Amino acid sequence: MSGTEPIDSSSSYPAPPAPDFSLPMQPTHRATCMAALMEELVEEILLRVPPAHLIRAAMVCKAWCRILSDGGFRRRYSRFHRTPNLLGYFYNGAFMDAPEFVPTTSFSPPPVPTSCYYMARDCRHDRVLIDDINDDSPGFIVWDLVTGNRQHLSFPPCAHTGQQTYLCSSTDAVLCARHQHGCDHLDCHGGPFLVVSVKTQTTGAENYATSTCTCASVYSSETGAWSAETCATNQDYYGSVGFMKPSLLIGDALYFTLQCAVIRILKYDLGSHRLSTIDTPQVRHNQAIPIDIDGGLGILQSHRNCIYTLSRQVDLNGVGVWVRHDVAELETLIPTWHTLGYEDDREYADDDTIRFVEGTNTVLLCLNNDIELGVFTLNLKSRQMRKVAQTWDEDVLPYTSFYDPDLAN
Repeated sequence: MSGTEPIDSSSSYPAPPAPDFSLPMQPTHRATCMAALMEELVEEILLRVPPAHLIRAAMVCKAWCRILSDGGFRRRYSRFHRTPNLLGYFYNGAFMDAPEFVPTTSFSPPPVPTSCYYMARDCRHDRVLIDDINDDSPGFIVWDLVTGNRQHLSFPPCAHTGQQTYLCSSTDAVLCARHQHGCDHLDCHGGPFLVVSVKTQTTGAENYATSTCTCASVYSSETGAWSAETCATNQDYYGSVGFMKPSLLIGDALYFTLQCAVIRILKYDLGSHRLSTIDTPQVRHNQAIPIDIDGGLGILQSHRNCIYTLSRQVDLNGVGVWVRHDVAELETLIPTWHTLGYEDDREYADDDTIRFVEGTNTVLLCLNNDIELGVFTLNLKSRQMRKVAQTWDEDVLPYTSFYDPDLAN
Protein backbone atom coordinates (compact mmCIF):
# COMPACT_ATOMS: atom_id res chain seq x y z
CA MET A 1 0.00 0.00 0.00
CA SER A 2 1.52 3.26 -1.05
CA GLY A 3 0.74 6.77 0.19
CA THR A 4 -1.65 7.73 2.88
CA GLU A 5 -5.11 6.21 2.84
CA PRO A 6 -8.07 7.25 4.97
CA ILE A 7 -8.95 4.94 7.85
CA ASP A 8 -12.47 3.63 8.00
CA SER A 9 -13.27 4.24 11.69
CA SER A 10 -16.67 2.63 11.40
CA SER A 11 -15.11 -0.76 10.80
CA SER A 12 -12.85 -0.69 13.88
CA TYR A 13 -14.85 1.45 16.33
CA PRO A 14 -18.60 1.08 15.93
CA ALA A 15 -20.63 4.17 16.76
CA PRO A 16 -22.41 4.06 20.16
CA PRO A 17 -26.16 3.64 20.06
CA ALA A 18 -28.26 6.75 20.28
CA PRO A 19 -29.60 7.41 23.82
CA ASP A 20 -33.19 6.37 24.45
CA PHE A 21 -35.13 9.23 26.05
CA SER A 22 -38.43 7.38 26.04
CA LEU A 23 -37.97 6.12 29.67
CA PRO A 24 -36.99 8.29 32.67
CA MET A 25 -33.59 7.63 34.12
CA GLN A 26 -33.88 5.75 37.40
CA PRO A 27 -32.11 7.32 40.39
CA THR A 28 -29.21 5.40 41.72
CA HIS A 29 -29.37 3.69 45.11
CA ARG A 30 -26.88 6.22 46.43
CA ALA A 31 -29.06 9.16 45.38
CA THR A 32 -32.13 7.55 46.96
CA CYS A 33 -30.33 7.05 50.26
CA MET A 34 -29.06 10.64 50.24
CA ALA A 35 -32.58 11.99 49.62
CA ALA A 36 -33.99 9.90 52.47
CA LEU A 37 -31.17 11.04 54.75
CA MET A 38 -31.80 14.70 53.91
CA GLU A 39 -35.53 14.29 54.64
CA GLU A 40 -34.71 12.74 58.01
CA LEU A 41 -32.39 15.64 58.80
CA VAL A 42 -35.04 18.18 57.79
CA GLU A 43 -37.60 16.37 59.96
CA GLU A 44 -35.24 16.50 62.96
CA ILE A 45 -34.75 20.23 62.39
CA LEU A 46 -38.48 20.89 62.06
CA LEU A 47 -39.06 18.86 65.20
CA ARG A 48 -37.22 21.58 67.13
CA VAL A 49 -39.08 24.54 65.64
CA PRO A 50 -41.06 26.35 68.39
CA PRO A 51 -44.85 25.91 68.14
CA ALA A 52 -45.34 29.62 67.50
CA HIS A 53 -43.31 29.38 64.25
CA LEU A 54 -44.64 26.06 62.99
CA ILE A 55 -47.15 27.52 60.53
CA ARG A 56 -44.51 29.83 59.06
CA ALA A 57 -42.23 26.82 58.56
CA ALA A 58 -45.03 24.96 56.75
CA MET A 59 -45.22 27.80 54.20
CA VAL A 60 -41.55 27.52 53.17
CA CYS A 61 -42.09 24.77 50.59
CA LYS A 62 -44.33 21.84 49.75
CA ALA A 63 -41.82 19.31 51.08
CA TRP A 64 -41.78 20.95 54.52
CA CYS A 65 -45.55 21.28 54.52
CA ARG A 66 -45.87 17.57 53.69
CA ILE A 67 -43.60 16.64 56.62
CA LEU A 68 -45.38 18.95 59.06
CA SER A 69 -48.80 17.68 57.99
CA ASP A 70 -47.91 14.02 58.48
CA GLY A 71 -49.76 12.42 61.38
CA GLY A 72 -46.68 10.58 62.62
CA PHE A 73 -44.65 13.78 62.70
CA ARG A 74 -47.39 15.63 64.61
CA ARG A 75 -47.40 12.93 67.28
CA ARG A 76 -43.60 13.09 67.55
CA TYR A 77 -43.79 16.87 67.73
CA SER A 78 -46.37 16.81 70.52
CA ARG A 79 -44.32 14.30 72.51
CA PHE A 80 -41.16 16.34 72.00
CA HIS A 81 -42.62 19.68 73.11
CA ARG A 82 -45.21 18.34 75.58
CA THR A 83 -47.11 21.63 75.40
CA PRO A 84 -50.76 21.59 74.30
CA ASN A 85 -52.22 24.31 72.13
CA LEU A 86 -54.55 26.93 73.59
CA LEU A 87 -57.46 26.68 71.15
CA GLY A 88 -59.74 29.11 72.99
CA TYR A 89 -61.69 29.52 76.19
CA PHE A 90 -65.17 29.17 77.60
CA TYR A 91 -66.88 31.80 79.63
CA ASN A 92 -70.20 31.86 81.41
CA GLY A 93 -72.09 35.06 80.74
CA ALA A 94 -74.70 36.70 82.88
CA PHE A 95 -77.22 34.71 84.87
CA MET A 96 -79.28 32.39 82.67
CA ASP A 97 -76.94 32.92 79.69
CA ALA A 98 -75.53 29.88 77.90
CA PRO A 99 -71.74 29.36 77.99
CA GLU A 100 -69.85 30.63 74.97
CA PHE A 101 -66.65 29.39 73.34
CA VAL A 102 -64.21 32.06 72.13
CA PRO A 103 -61.55 30.66 69.76
CA THR A 104 -57.98 31.98 69.90
CA THR A 105 -56.90 30.04 66.77
CA SER A 106 -58.52 28.91 63.53
CA PHE A 107 -60.17 26.07 65.44
CA SER A 108 -63.93 25.89 64.81
CA PRO A 109 -65.65 23.38 67.10
CA PRO A 110 -69.11 21.98 66.47
CA PRO A 111 -71.91 24.25 67.69
CA VAL A 112 -71.77 24.78 71.44
CA PRO A 113 -74.73 23.26 73.30
CA THR A 114 -76.89 26.25 74.17
CA SER A 115 -79.26 26.40 77.09
CA CYS A 116 -79.87 28.88 79.86
CA TYR A 117 -79.51 25.91 82.23
CA TYR A 118 -75.92 25.16 81.14
CA MET A 119 -72.73 26.27 82.86
CA ALA A 120 -69.18 25.33 81.84
CA ARG A 121 -67.34 23.97 84.88
CA ASP A 122 -64.00 22.56 83.72
CA CYS A 123 -61.85 21.83 80.65
CA ARG A 124 -59.15 19.18 80.37
CA HIS A 125 -57.83 16.50 77.99
CA ASP A 126 -59.89 17.72 75.00
CA ARG A 127 -63.13 17.69 77.01
CA VAL A 128 -65.31 20.34 78.56
CA LEU A 129 -67.56 19.60 81.53
CA ILE A 130 -70.95 21.33 81.45
CA ASP A 131 -73.33 21.55 84.38
CA ASP A 132 -76.97 21.05 83.33
CA ILE A 133 -79.42 22.19 86.01
CA ASN A 134 -82.53 21.62 83.94
CA ASP A 135 -85.21 20.11 86.17
CA ASP A 136 -86.17 17.62 83.45
CA SER A 137 -82.73 16.00 83.18
CA PRO A 138 -80.21 17.48 85.64
CA GLY A 139 -76.64 16.26 85.41
CA PHE A 140 -73.34 16.76 83.64
CA ILE A 141 -72.52 16.89 79.94
CA VAL A 142 -69.02 15.77 78.91
CA TRP A 143 -68.28 17.22 75.48
CA ASP A 144 -65.29 16.52 73.23
CA LEU A 145 -64.85 19.65 71.13
CA VAL A 146 -62.66 17.99 68.49
CA THR A 147 -64.97 15.04 67.73
CA GLY A 148 -68.24 16.64 68.83
CA ASN A 149 -69.10 13.62 70.98
CA ARG A 150 -71.33 14.39 74.00
CA GLN A 151 -72.27 12.18 76.93
CA HIS A 152 -74.81 12.93 79.64
CA LEU A 153 -74.50 11.63 83.19
CA SER A 154 -76.44 12.22 86.37
CA PHE A 155 -75.25 14.18 89.37
CA PRO A 156 -73.69 12.12 92.18
CA PRO A 157 -76.20 10.86 94.76
CA CYS A 158 -76.31 12.62 98.10
CA ALA A 159 -75.11 10.64 101.08
CA HIS A 160 -77.48 10.46 104.03
CA THR A 161 -75.70 10.95 107.35
CA GLY A 162 -78.77 11.11 109.57
CA GLN A 163 -78.12 14.79 110.29
CA GLN A 164 -79.51 17.89 108.67
CA THR A 165 -77.04 19.01 106.00
CA TYR A 166 -76.85 22.15 103.88
CA LEU A 167 -74.91 22.42 100.65
CA CYS A 168 -72.51 25.36 100.70
CA SER A 169 -70.68 25.06 97.41
CA SER A 170 -69.46 22.58 94.83
CA THR A 171 -66.85 22.30 92.12
CA ASP A 172 -66.09 19.68 89.49
CA ALA A 173 -63.28 18.43 87.25
CA VAL A 174 -62.99 16.22 84.17
CA LEU A 175 -59.96 14.22 83.04
CA CYS A 176 -58.88 11.26 80.94
CA ALA A 177 -59.40 7.96 82.78
CA ARG A 178 -56.06 6.66 81.49
CA HIS A 179 -54.13 9.57 82.97
CA GLN A 180 -52.81 7.41 85.81
CA HIS A 181 -51.70 4.75 83.32
CA GLY A 182 -49.35 6.92 81.30
CA CYS A 183 -51.69 8.27 78.62
CA ASP A 184 -49.95 11.04 76.66
CA HIS A 185 -53.36 12.58 75.76
CA LEU A 186 -52.26 13.02 72.15
CA ASP A 187 -55.21 11.03 70.86
CA CYS A 188 -57.56 9.92 73.62
CA HIS A 189 -60.70 11.16 71.87
CA GLY A 190 -63.59 8.84 72.55
CA GLY A 191 -61.68 7.13 75.35
CA PRO A 192 -62.84 6.67 78.95
CA PHE A 193 -63.00 9.66 81.26
CA LEU A 194 -63.48 10.54 84.91
CA VAL A 195 -65.55 13.29 86.52
CA VAL A 196 -64.60 14.35 90.03
CA SER A 197 -67.30 16.19 91.97
CA VAL A 198 -66.35 17.96 95.21
CA LYS A 199 -68.87 19.64 97.48
CA THR A 200 -68.84 21.30 100.87
CA GLN A 201 -71.78 20.99 103.21
CA THR A 202 -72.47 21.91 106.81
CA THR A 203 -74.25 19.86 109.44
CA GLY A 204 -76.31 21.14 112.33
CA ALA A 205 -78.98 23.77 112.69
CA GLU A 206 -79.75 26.03 109.75
CA ASN A 207 -78.27 29.15 111.37
CA TYR A 208 -75.61 27.40 113.44
CA ALA A 209 -73.32 24.90 111.76
CA THR A 210 -71.64 22.40 114.05
CA SER A 211 -69.11 21.22 111.44
CA THR A 212 -68.06 21.62 107.84
CA CYS A 213 -67.64 18.55 105.69
CA THR A 214 -66.03 18.35 102.25
CA CYS A 215 -66.83 15.27 100.17
CA ALA A 216 -65.56 13.97 96.83
CA SER A 217 -67.00 11.39 94.47
CA VAL A 218 -65.70 10.07 91.14
CA TYR A 219 -67.70 9.03 88.08
CA SER A 220 -66.11 6.53 85.68
CA SER A 221 -67.39 6.26 82.12
CA GLU A 222 -66.13 2.66 82.07
CA THR A 223 -68.40 1.57 84.93
CA GLY A 224 -71.11 4.17 84.35
CA ALA A 225 -71.41 4.76 88.10
CA TRP A 226 -70.30 7.12 90.85
CA SER A 227 -67.95 5.94 93.57
CA ALA A 228 -68.70 6.15 97.26
CA GLU A 229 -68.02 9.54 98.79
CA THR A 230 -64.72 10.36 100.44
CA CYS A 231 -65.27 12.91 103.20
CA ALA A 232 -63.08 15.05 105.43
CA THR A 233 -64.50 16.94 108.41
CA ASN A 234 -62.80 19.83 110.14
CA GLN A 235 -64.46 21.63 113.03
CA ASP A 236 -61.71 24.24 113.42
CA TYR A 237 -62.73 26.39 110.49
CA TYR A 238 -65.63 26.82 108.13
CA GLY A 239 -64.69 26.80 104.50
CA SER A 240 -66.12 25.74 101.19
CA VAL A 241 -64.67 24.75 97.85
CA GLY A 242 -64.43 27.66 95.48
CA PHE A 243 -67.42 27.78 93.17
CA MET A 244 -66.24 28.32 89.59
CA LYS A 245 -62.62 28.34 90.74
CA PRO A 246 -60.32 26.36 88.44
CA SER A 247 -58.95 22.97 89.41
CA LEU A 248 -55.38 21.85 88.74
CA LEU A 249 -54.08 18.39 87.84
CA ILE A 250 -50.49 17.51 88.81
CA GLY A 251 -49.46 13.88 88.68
CA ASP A 252 -52.16 11.76 90.33
CA ALA A 253 -53.73 14.58 92.33
CA LEU A 254 -56.33 17.27 91.73
CA TYR A 255 -56.06 20.58 93.56
CA PHE A 256 -58.96 22.91 94.34
CA THR A 257 -59.29 26.26 96.09
CA LEU A 258 -60.78 26.06 99.58
CA GLN A 259 -62.27 29.39 100.57
CA CYS A 260 -62.36 30.29 104.24
CA ALA A 261 -60.85 32.95 106.49
CA VAL A 262 -57.47 32.04 105.00
CA ILE A 263 -57.27 30.49 101.55
CA ARG A 264 -56.28 26.82 101.58
CA ILE A 265 -55.63 24.32 98.82
CA LEU A 266 -57.71 21.14 98.81
CA LYS A 267 -55.89 18.08 97.45
CA TYR A 268 -57.69 15.00 96.17
CA ASP A 269 -55.48 11.97 95.52
CA LEU A 270 -56.89 10.00 92.60
CA GLY A 271 -55.09 6.83 93.64
CA SER A 272 -55.91 6.66 97.34
CA HIS A 273 -59.13 8.72 97.10
CA ARG A 274 -57.92 10.77 100.04
CA LEU A 275 -58.72 14.41 100.80
CA SER A 276 -56.23 16.71 102.51
CA THR A 277 -55.66 20.44 102.91
CA ILE A 278 -52.56 22.54 102.32
CA ASP A 279 -52.05 25.89 104.00
CA THR A 280 -51.13 28.91 101.89
CA PRO A 281 -49.34 32.12 102.88
CA GLN A 282 -51.40 34.80 104.62
CA VAL A 283 -52.85 36.52 101.58
CA ARG A 284 -55.90 38.56 100.80
CA HIS A 285 -59.18 36.71 100.49
CA ASN A 286 -59.60 34.98 97.12
CA GLN A 287 -56.06 35.79 96.01
CA ALA A 288 -54.46 32.38 95.62
CA ILE A 289 -54.73 30.21 92.50
CA PRO A 290 -53.06 26.76 92.39
CA ILE A 291 -50.62 26.45 89.47
CA ASP A 292 -48.03 23.98 88.20
CA ILE A 293 -44.41 25.12 88.66
CA ASP A 294 -41.94 22.70 87.10
CA GLY A 295 -44.15 19.73 87.95
CA GLY A 296 -44.77 20.80 91.54
CA LEU A 297 -47.53 22.68 93.33
CA GLY A 298 -47.37 26.45 93.29
CA ILE A 299 -49.76 29.33 93.79
CA LEU A 300 -50.35 32.53 91.88
CA GLN A 301 -51.30 35.82 93.49
CA SER A 302 -52.01 39.25 92.04
CA HIS A 303 -51.54 42.53 93.90
CA ARG A 304 -50.82 46.11 92.86
CA ASN A 305 -50.40 45.27 89.17
CA CYS A 306 -47.94 42.47 89.91
CA ILE A 307 -48.34 38.73 89.52
CA TYR A 308 -46.49 36.69 92.12
CA THR A 309 -45.79 32.98 91.90
CA LEU A 310 -44.79 30.90 94.92
CA SER A 311 -43.53 27.33 94.89
CA ARG A 312 -43.91 24.78 97.67
CA GLN A 313 -40.67 23.26 98.89
CA VAL A 314 -39.71 20.95 101.74
CA ASP A 315 -37.24 22.26 104.33
CA LEU A 316 -34.62 20.27 106.26
CA ASN A 317 -37.24 19.26 108.83
CA GLY A 318 -39.50 17.79 106.17
CA VAL A 319 -42.02 20.62 106.50
CA GLY A 320 -43.54 22.18 103.41
CA VAL A 321 -42.85 25.90 103.07
CA TRP A 322 -43.81 28.47 100.45
CA VAL A 323 -40.98 30.29 98.66
CA ARG A 324 -41.38 33.21 96.27
CA HIS A 325 -40.62 31.89 92.81
CA ASP A 326 -41.07 34.85 90.47
CA VAL A 327 -42.66 38.28 90.04
CA ALA A 328 -44.14 39.66 86.82
CA GLU A 329 -44.72 43.42 86.81
CA LEU A 330 -47.63 44.19 84.53
CA GLU A 331 -46.71 47.85 84.28
CA THR A 332 -43.63 46.84 82.29
CA LEU A 333 -45.77 44.85 79.87
CA ILE A 334 -48.92 46.94 79.47
CA PRO A 335 -49.93 50.54 80.26
CA THR A 336 -51.14 51.03 83.82
CA TRP A 337 -52.97 53.65 85.79
CA HIS A 338 -49.68 54.70 87.37
CA THR A 339 -48.12 55.60 84.02
CA LEU A 340 -50.95 58.07 83.46
CA GLY A 341 -50.45 59.70 86.83
CA TYR A 342 -53.38 58.12 88.67
CA GLU A 343 -52.79 57.64 92.37
CA ASP A 344 -55.44 55.06 93.17
CA ASP A 345 -54.58 51.44 93.74
CA ARG A 346 -56.99 49.95 91.27
CA GLU A 347 -55.65 46.60 90.18
CA TYR A 348 -55.65 45.11 86.75
CA ALA A 349 -56.70 41.63 87.69
CA ASP A 350 -57.77 39.42 90.54
CA ASP A 351 -58.40 35.71 90.78
CA ASP A 352 -61.68 36.05 88.86
CA THR A 353 -59.82 37.42 85.84
CA ILE A 354 -56.65 35.30 85.88
CA ARG A 355 -56.56 31.69 84.78
CA PHE A 356 -53.60 29.34 84.58
CA VAL A 357 -53.42 27.39 81.31
CA GLU A 358 -52.67 23.85 82.50
CA GLY A 359 -49.73 22.14 80.84
CA THR A 360 -48.09 25.44 79.88
CA ASN A 361 -46.30 28.36 81.52
CA THR A 362 -49.09 30.68 80.44
CA VAL A 363 -51.89 32.53 82.17
CA LEU A 364 -54.97 34.20 80.73
CA LEU A 365 -55.43 37.81 81.83
CA CYS A 366 -58.83 39.45 81.45
CA LEU A 367 -58.34 43.23 81.54
CA ASN A 368 -61.06 45.84 81.67
CA ASN A 369 -60.13 49.47 82.30
CA ASP A 370 -59.81 52.76 80.46
CA ILE A 371 -56.58 51.68 78.77
CA GLU A 372 -56.85 48.02 77.89
CA LEU A 373 -59.87 45.87 77.17
CA GLY A 374 -59.64 42.24 76.23
CA VAL A 375 -58.18 38.85 77.04
CA PHE A 376 -54.42 38.38 76.90
CA THR A 377 -52.02 35.47 77.24
CA LEU A 378 -48.90 36.00 79.34
CA ASN A 379 -46.02 33.53 79.33
CA LEU A 380 -44.65 33.61 82.86
CA LYS A 381 -41.15 32.61 81.73
CA SER A 382 -40.61 34.56 78.51
CA ARG A 383 -42.87 37.48 79.54
CA GLN A 384 -44.39 37.42 76.06
CA MET A 385 -47.88 38.88 76.01
CA ARG A 386 -50.44 38.50 73.25
CA LYS A 387 -53.99 39.75 72.86
CA VAL A 388 -56.33 36.90 71.94
CA ALA A 389 -59.78 38.51 72.28
CA GLN A 390 -61.13 42.02 71.95
CA THR A 391 -63.90 41.65 74.52
CA TRP A 392 -63.59 41.32 78.27
CA ASP A 393 -64.83 38.13 79.85
CA GLU A 394 -64.80 36.91 83.43
CA ASP A 395 -64.56 33.41 84.88
CA VAL A 396 -62.93 32.01 81.76
CA LEU A 397 -61.95 28.35 81.30
CA PRO A 398 -58.97 27.78 78.98
CA TYR A 399 -59.42 24.95 76.46
CA THR A 400 -56.22 23.24 75.32
CA SER A 401 -55.50 20.29 73.06
CA PHE A 402 -52.56 18.67 71.29
CA TYR A 403 -54.70 18.95 68.15
CA ASP A 404 -53.24 21.65 65.87
CA PRO A 405 -56.04 23.21 63.80
CA ASP A 406 -53.70 25.31 61.64
CA LEU A 407 -51.69 22.27 60.54
CA ALA A 408 -54.90 20.31 60.02
CA ASN A 409 -56.13 23.03 57.68
